[in-house]
Amino acid sequence: MTDTTPAPSALVSGEVNNSTLIMGRTGSGKSAVLATLIRWVWETYHKVTVLCTTDGGGYPQPVQALVREGLARVFRMRSRSGIDDALALETCILASRGYLPARIDPLTGNCDPDARMVPPQIPVFDAIGEQGQVLCTEYTEALALQHSAQVVRRFAPNKGFEQIGAYVFDGLTSTGNWIVDDLAARQGRAELAGEKGAIGGIVMSGGLKIGGGNRAHVGFGQRRVQQMVLNAQTIPNLVVPVCFTSLLLDTSDDASLLVT
Repeated sequence: MTDTTPAPSALVSGEVNNSTLIMGRTGSGKSAVLATLIRWVWETYHKVTVLCTTDGGGYPQPVQALVREGLARVFRMRSRSGIDDALALETCILASRGYLPARIDPLTGNCDPDARMVPPQIPVFDAIGEQGQVLCTEYTEALALQHSAQVVRRFAPNKGFEQIGAYVFDGLTSTGNWIVDDLAARQGRAELAGEKGAIGGIVMSGGLKIGGGNRAHVGFGQRRVQQMVLNAQTIPNLVVPVCFTSLLLDTSDDASLLVT
């Protein structure tokens, strides 16, 4: 019997126009589900998955095994920022655009503080002849002009990014908290004005100064998390939608009924 089921075709850039969110309580297996996605992306498309994480809980053994196999590349985003968390916001926003550090430890996912972030695609220039034929691809613009050719500018995957087919951001909740921590540190350095934190001052420990968080900081962090989700939908050359994980908040209403 012949199998008539068509093989899945990789989505071209522009077709991956939404995101997936996995929500659950701590220890419910959110990160473990990612192992299934990582394995499927490799077996189906022979592409690796980038796992960007700010979560302090790490990632489970099934994901660790895939990292050792080379099917997943981990980026521990907090490793790029120093003790004052001054690069938390930049790291989050750039990572949500598909940027990665120029050098990452393949096993730990850590990078150097202040590591240079590399974009997923770069502009290249094709030299087009008088008859419309392609004389050369991925020219520098200046070299193409030297040959009196028409120059067509396009974007191509940066070196190493052509192997990537999926991005996963593990820990939207911890990412938002990290951004709020960044703002508290900035308030301690007197970079921010506005409402004072409930602690009523600045906590100093050696050379470290940390302010208290306020409602504006929380609102700012929530908007940046939303921005990250929208940014991630523009990461080029993916074969599946970007996947996020986050925690559930269990609380109760005025009638003492559980609200999730």
